[in-house]
Amino acid sequence: MQCIVFMLLVGGVVNPVKTTFIPEPDPDNHLIELRTREINTRNTTVMTLDAADSRRPMHFLVHFGHRVSEDDRMLLESEGLIVEGYIRHGAFLVYGEPESARRLLASGIIDWYGAYLARDKIEPVLQGREDIVEMEVMLFPGADFEKTIEDFRDLGAEIISASENEYNGKLIIKLITIFLFDAASLDGVRWIEPTYEIDWDNDQCQWVIQTWVEGNRRVWEMGLDGEGVIGSTSDTGIRTDHIAFRDSTISITDWGDYPEHRKIVAYKPSTLGACFGDDHSSGHGTHTAGTVCGDDSYWGGTSVYNGMAPKTRLYFVDLGGNGNTEVFPADYRDLWGMPQEGNEAGHAKFISNSWSVGFGYNSHAWESDYFAWEHPEFLIIGTAGNNDPEIGAPKTAKNIMTVGATLNGTQANYAAWYSNPGPAPDGRIKPTIVAPGTDVNSASASGPSGYHKLTGTSMACPAVAGGVALLTQYFRDGWYPSGSPNPGNGFDPSAALLKALVVASADADFPGVTIPNNKIGWGRLDIDSVLYFSGDTRKLYLLDDTTGLVITERTCFQITIQSADYPLRVCLVWTDPPPEMCALKQLVNNLDLEVEEPGGKIYKGNNLQMSWSQSHGSADYVNVVELVRIKEPDEGNWTITVKGTDIPQGPQPFSVVATGDLCYRDIELVTDGIEIDDEGQAIPNHGIDPGEKVWVYTRVANQGSECAEGVSGRLFPDTDLIQVLSGIADFGNIPPGECTQGPFQIDVSSGIELEEEVDLYLEVTTKDSGYVKTLVYPVTIGVGIEELAGEAASFLEVTQSPFRNHLGIRFSLPDKGTVRLELFDETGRRVRILLDDKVHPTGFGAYTFAAVDDQQRPIPAGVYFVRLTSGNRQIVCKGLKIK
Repeated sequence: MQCIVFMLLVGGVVNPVKTTFIPEPDPDNHLIELRTREINTRNTTVMTLDAADSRRPMHFLVHFGHRVSEDDRMLLESEGLIVEGYIRHGAFLVYGEPESARRLLASGIIDWYGAYLARDKIEPVLQGREDIVEMEVMLFPGADFEKTIEDFRDLGAEIISASENEYNGKLIIKLITIFLFDAASLDGVRWIEPTYEIDWDNDQCQWVIQTWVEGNRRVWEMGLDGEGVIGSTSDTGIRTDHIAFRDSTISITDWGDYPEHRKIVAYKPSTLGACFGDDHSSGHGTHTAGTVCGDDSYWGGTSVYNGMAPKTRLYFVDLGGNGNTEVFPADYRDLWGMPQEGNEAGHAKFISNSWSVGFGYNSHAWESDYFAWEHPEFLIIGTAGNNDPEIGAPKTAKNIMTVGATLNGTQANYAAWYSNPGPAPDGRIKPTIVAPGTDVNSASASGPSGYHKLTGTSMACPAVAGGVALLTQYFRDGWYPSGSPNPGNGFDPSAALLKALVVASADADFPGVTIPNNKIGWGRLDIDSVLYFSGDTRKLYLLDDTTGLVITERTCFQITIQSADYPLRVCLVWTDPPPEMCALKQLVNNLDLEVEEPGGKIYKGNNLQMSWSQSHGSADYVNVVELVRIKEPDEGNWTITVKGTDIPQGPQPFSVVATGDLCYRDIELVTDGIEIDDEGQAIPNHGIDPGEKVWVYTRVANQGSECAEGVSGRLFPDTDLIQVLSGIADFGNIPPGECTQGPFQIDVSSGIELEEEVDLYLEVTTKDSGYVKTLVYPVTIGVGIEELAGEAASFLEVTQSPFRNHLGIRFSLPDKGTVRLELFDETGRRVRILLDDKVHPTGFGAYTFAAVDDQQRPIPAGVYFVRLTSGNRQIVCKGLKIK
């Protein structure tokens, strides 16, 4: 495989580089697969309408004869067609005038268009029934809500509930099924399905999900306990005065926000009709909340039954109604939106849901996929369900992490008999992961201090959610990549990254069972097997690409395997857009994972036999999770490639995790400022001006514990208007804690714009090529130190990096002194202290900070200010827009 890689190893890992490729043709491109029928565009005639009808707006299908991209979607929209959704193999459901499609067909842009029938809008289980059925009706965005309600009443429907939110309308009705096709023929109707009733689907569990070594809670011992993370559960209620949750100064006795509470930052009703408290279903909600993050040590407890992340706090949504009833919003996006939006305490990172409502890929699964696509930082976790032959909804959604159950303790390598099996209706691998769900000890609602055992996938789901809280803290606290906490390395992981870590961590040691499997998915959660702590032999590499790929793009990087002592596990996960409801297959954007060994064999994602990857087989075109597992990887360089094979709605972000005995050195080279020597030039201001030849001195510091030996650097700007005349510099040896500089002469074109921001990239390499990293030095054309400094004031410049949401800050000092950098929002509230009285030498300083607040929470989009204080001098950089 030819893959150009020019930005190399970071601790034994090759930096990713994006190239292009030509995807193989889709052999099924002529098919449109709906739940109700299959259309072969090669032998099915196009729509035939008279002139008047062809100009009447309606919903219909269009099809492209090739792999489609975002450009094809935009082309349809440019012709006045509203794209409602995508259907696998090149089809779109659109709204507009069929005449537009006729013109596109005549010009050869599309190869078919046809009718969207009433039966295409009906869940097949409803068709053929002859009785009165309660059903949910999903409307198209923009549908006339009131008129549609009246149309249903004209058909004799009983309107049980009607709700409309920012997305669309939703009805729950009772209707005689002989009028079902008439109902589906209404213009505003998108989908009709039956309603379903809800099905409520730790001491041993703690060590099982952390290490799978009896009694070993190493992840806690390393200092990860969920501190600073806000999670969420939706359930029957919580007994708020239980010692696992109770706060000594703040009582929770009613709905509201409680951002200062030690455990529950909000207690909210799911919708109208919810009743406060955990008064039914055997204290189900108290138990599940306790499994996520219960903590009785606050009251002197022994922590034996603490939750998986005892310092995590909860944004709770109560689903309990009067008596033994439950209440849900009609649209689950309203349910997910409450904790995701959060309150003054912050945004919830995930929500754990130990319940199911129906089966199949229903409207609530679609709403969940939609919400996840719109909020890729938020992870929805749900149960597989109990004692049924298939996975419960909405956990059939692509982007929900579905949790099955195992037995507990030393028997946790056996699947629980009651845990619902997969796959999803379209063949996707479900569940995603399993965890102990049998005889799990957690908080009891029967008293203020009791604990009891419950069994079910309801217990496994919050155990995994607690594990997700620990993973989140690991990255926010900056444990990656060094294996030790460093707030400067902190970032907020995407939901896709968290899901990839969970899958990559999974143990597959189930007797007589191989993965992937319809009962255990990818295996049992084992957090320690994927996290890297300083001194570990097994290392971790990850790529959290929030920009993503378009069709024909691919990202390649290399990892270096030192030994076969540990298996190599590589996992790709992406959060996929929602499909059209009528589609038979739910995947929209298809990425493909390929892992190439040093000898040239290629392993494709999800081609496993006996739980290990095989070098033959075809690419996966069904799942949003792809895994490669190599039992005894060869030593040397392995190339990992992620391909954008089919991306009709892009670009498509993704995350990759690799773990194994990766080459790693404790060398961390970072920028330490830049100096510019422009003596003899027309404008000697220690800056870079149009038409000048200047010397640039890039300073590099080593923040690792090992000496970086024989460091050389290659400089390359991000513009052709700057030419590097001396492209290689010798930095020599850089001991730990020290810095050195390398000179480069550059020639600046007279055509470059004043105040243009330019990045100078410095690729630094140790003499044995065992460590290579690219550093960034931002400069502004025509702006020099003296010009900005004025009377002994400091120069301050702030930029936002497009990668991983970081801030780049440059400044200069006229003399040596302490530096304090603070970040404020537009109201004047201090968000974070970036540097706290750090002693800095005369001249330039350059730093990179994660865009998080003092609590390591992601900073929302908005306008911010950075203030630099040095001695009695201050300077403020105003109007920084964080996107």
